[in-house]
Amino acid sequence: SWQLGIAIMILKVADSVADICFARIQYFNHLIVLGLISTFSAVMTVVFATLAILLWNSIVIAVVSAALISFVAAILALAIGLRDHFDLNTQYAGLSLLFKAAVPITISQFLASMLFQIPVLLVGFVGNTGDVGVFAATAYLLTFANLVGSTLQTVLITPLRKMRERQGIFAALQKTMSTSIWIV
Repeated sequence: SWQLGIAIMILKVADSVADICFARIQYFNHLIVLGLISTFSAVMTVVFATLAILLWNSIVIAVVSAALISFVAAILALAIGLRDHFDLNTQYAGLSLLFKAAVPITISQFLASMLFQIPVLLVGFVGNTGDVGVFAATAYLLTFANLVGSTLQTVLITPLRKMRERQGIFAALQKTMSTSIWIV
């Protein structure tokens, strides 16, 4: 329906605004803050989308609620990101490098998004609406797990790199193993 199309468009715009705001936090290497905001956003999206489905039985409201959470994350990221100031001499060089780096990332994210929808479409051709819903929900839960893992990777990679530089590869491996066991 057109309402769902508009809701998805709002969600994509909200996610894009959040990504732009996250870039400033990444630029200043505040990766733990970035990980916390990303995790908060993912958890709140699941909570509010689930509540929207349970209370109103509406996919459109669930998607709009996810978009609102993305906007909240963007505002939070922007407020935190604006605490640090760019050096004007490096700001424009940094923007140029950011745009150059963004092209392959944007293309790969577009391809990943397209490829992610193919199985849902195939289930739609061979199954009923319930099958599509169950498959899509399962796929989104797996995506959520992947996002949490990606967030953990973003948060942990810099401290592990610094540990390897200071204490050597074996200390970093030992820390990686103990952290992995703790997470699992």
